[in-house]
Amino acid sequence: MAGQDGPSENMLVGYIVLGIYILLLVGSGMLAAIVNWVFRRKDPQGSLMRNHFMAGTGLGSMAWFFTMASSLFSGYSVSGISSEAYGLGFVATRWIPAGIGLYCGFMFLAPRCYALSKQRGFMTLGGLIFERYLPPAGHPWCAHALRLLAFGVLSLVGCHLCGSTGLTSGFFSSLHQAGSIVFLVLQYTELGGLPTAWRYWSDPDNRQEPLVGNMQLIPSEVSTVAYFDFLFKTTVAATMFPHLWQRLFCASSSRVVKNGLAAMNLTFFVVQFASMVIGWVAIAAFSDLELPTPSPFGSLLRLIAKNGPGQSFASALLLASGVCAMMSTADSSLLAFSTMWVQDFLRPYVWPSASELVQMLFAKFMGFVALCIGIALAILSIRDGKPDLTGLFSLQNVTPIHVAPAVWLGMHWRGLRAEAVLTGMVCGLGVTVGMVFSEKNVMYDRGLDRTENGLSTAWIGFCVNFFVTVTMGLILQFGPRVYPKLAELLTQEIHKRSIDIGPVHDPLIHPKYMVPFFLLLLFCVPFYREHLTPDTYVGSMASWAFTSLFLSGILALASAAVYKWAWRDYEPLPLPELPETDPSSKGKTLAGDSSLDEDALAISKLKESSGNPIAQVALTTAGTPKE
Repeated sequence: MAGQDGPSENMLVGYIVLGIYILLLVGSGMLAAIVNWVFRRKDPQGSLMRNHFMAGTGLGSMAWFFTMASSLFSGYSVSGISSEAYGLGFVATRWIPAGIGLYCGFMFLAPRCYALSKQRGFMTLGGLIFERYLPPAGHPWCAHALRLLAFGVLSLVGCHLCGSTGLTSGFFSSLHQAGSIVFLVLQYTELGGLPTAWRYWSDPDNRQEPLVGNMQLIPSEVSTVAYFDFLFKTTVAATMFPHLWQRLFCASSSRVVKNGLAAMNLTFFVVQFASMVIGWVAIAAFSDLELPTPSPFGSLLRLIAKNGPGQSFASALLLASGVCAMMSTADSSLLAFSTMWVQDFLRPYVWPSASELVQMLFAKFMGFVALCIGIALAILSIRDGKPDLTGLFSLQNVTPIHVAPAVWLGMHWRGLRAEAVLTGMVCGLGVTVGMVFSEKNVMYDRGLDRTENGLSTAWIGFCVNFFVTVTMGLILQFGPRVYPKLAELLTQEIHKRSIDIGPVHDPLIHPKYMVPFFLLLLFCVPFYREHLTPDTYVGSMASWAFTSLFLSGILALASAAVYKWAWRDYEPLPLPELPETDPSSKGKTLAGDSSLDEDALAISKLKESSGNPIAQVALTTAGTPKE
């Protein structure tokens, strides 16, 4: 143990490490500003907006992987998941199959959406949705309504995740992942790790001790339903997070996306599992004491730091890695939030002719607004205790899940019309919003989203959304064959920016892959076990939790292999060849189309560029996957 002056000396070590981290953070930002200034001098005609928001010509493999990881792994990955593991026991394992399910979900979206973004210059998901549902896929006002509704829904995600500014580089994301490994070693050497903790919370005599029952018993029926709900809700909803889409669009090539998504599957076993171990070990480490801090992560770091300057240095390093995880997701959300305000609101509807300088200033102002909202949420959480980190994550899943049918179905159902998607989205949002603030949400007082049977209002609303969209979509597609007058109500015009996804399906989503993946994901849920009965152990893990993680590992390896060897580059159909003035619009462009002039100019430059083979392929081929 430390001597009399030990605690103050240990604290000094922590301050030094955090100070160095802050200096590195500021230095990396200054270096990025200098590099950006040099490139601007070399290419003064380059797009200021694209350079700032989309990394210019795009990110390479290493940078893309780490910026994707830094966007995904947030403060919740450090503090929130460890708190869940401490309070819920092995139920916290839900994060690993849910995260892997997220990247399985991107199999439906990544090849097509990335190719379309390179062809058309998308910066936001709202731009893709808008052009997918332009005529002949629906009336123009439906496309505008969908873009505005998606903009409003996805903007809430940015507000929930914002809490800090500045763009941290991939180095700091790698610091966090390395820190997770260091902590696994440190908590084992200093506290005995899982084996020592297991001897405490696997002892039947300790079952009545606080939190131990969660480590010995198979989850209750409600908890199992909630486990299923979280797993599949996150798989769908997280694919709509705008900061992940911005990263997807800024990759320099499809190879970067393919390899990056394959590698991301494996990171959950490093970062999130390490956070779970923190919570599980804390159950035993603080069995006779209250947590000295609200977070098990901070409590264990403080406990380890008391043992000497060396342990204090390691704890401070791990704390710095946690801070960088919090900042990296917050700043990527700020970037996505401000981009949406420019691309989906300012340019289309308020100031189509705004210069790039005006757009940049407006984006920075909206980023400041989002930061203020994020700080207000943090203050509310500290003052009232809700919503806590778990509550914020729960709330951020409530709305974006309703954008999923527009994208998931729209990228593969050629005949899906905007009217069906808009109706489904409005109905689903209405059900979710109506339930989440009502007595049906039994966790409302805690800032969470769950009904008494374990399902969330977000998932219930999503099911309504999906059902209405599919039902109405089938009626509008095949109804005119039965009732010809219905065809008169459906617009048949072709807009110059409309997207035709083509008739060919992507090899990634072949049933021979998707059916086994779905079953693996489903059996990660312990629905097949007898609820609230004592479980056996595999090593230091309850058997049901070990089975869930084992199946998650198989799913991660299998999905990574499918990304690597089954990926085929999607080749969009060329833009419609129409006169400069669209006859169907009677000499006028549709409202908001003037905002697309800069994108059209960028596309024309891509056509002239011989150094961008992906753009050449996307702009000249005929809509089939490349063998």
